[in-house]
Amino acid sequence: MAAYLDVPYELVADHVPEWRLTTHIDPVAANAEQLPFVVDDLAIVRTRQGTGPSEPSVPAELDGEFTRDDVITRSTSTGTDTEAEYVEPGSADTLEQAWIGDSIPIGASKLTADAFRNRLDRDETAGDISITVVQNDARMDQERRVADEVYGNRADLPFDVTVRENLTTDELADVMATETDFFHYIGHTDHEGFTCEDGKLDAATVDTVGVDTFLLNACNSYHQGLTLIENGAIGGIVTLNEILNDAAIEIGSSTARLLNSGFPAGPPSPSPVRSVRWVGSTSSSVTAESR
Repeated sequence: MAAYLDVPYELVADHVPEWRLTTHIDPVAANAEQLPFVVDDLAIVRTRQGTGPSEPSVPAELDGEFTRDDVITRSTSTGTDTEAEYVEPGSADTLEQAWIGDSIPIGASKLTADAFRNRLDRDETAGDISITVVQNDARMDQERRVADEVYGNRADLPFDVTVRENLTTDELADVMATETDFFHYIGHTDHEGFTCEDGKLDAATVDTVGVDTFLLNACNSYHQGLTLIENGAIGGIVTLNEILNDAAIEIGSSTARLLNSGFPAGPPSPSPVRSVRWVGSTSSSVTAESR
């Protein structure tokens, strides 16, 4: 040990890897139960140092696009959740940043106790990785076609892919209750739920969720994603506000390609859009990595 310590740090500084995760935590007693999980992930843990913006920002290059008559978004309503509290954790020199607390994080993933507990009950996938793709708007078939082309085209990384279209509320509820490693949703959401052929499906009505991880590629999908986790899921990629269809296609395509290349499903999300976030636990069982 003395010999190691005698080596000047300057000689190894360029070879020290970047630390993976910093977890920012709101220092209240209720959040303490998540600390063993993030320590197990070798996270740097810091108490809250960030600011609280009033709402998530829309990137400037997208802001003007919402005024176009021909633009397609993935929501049946407009705006963000103005009643929510947002927090922007302080910067950190790590690959990922995460947040533990009631507020919605900007620039970090949100960790929840439910997700960590659900992760403990999951077994690693022994056979093919099961992926369920649901397209609930015919105008968004471009993303579905990319998913058809990408998922499972590698013999050494076998996927069992199921594609469903234009589901009713009962049919979508059945999909969410069925065990699957990854759920890729293409369509519309708002704070009332997922838009289906016969109305809205609120994830709160699905008592037991069989989905492990998910991409809810629709506008304002944050609360529906959290509800899926409360009812059994491990984590997923969600959105905080409106998202344009073109940007959502890029998100969905990037996610599919990364999963198909063997990246893990988990933070950081592969999105260039600032309002897209990972929620849940710090890792998932799927071997691969809104609107």
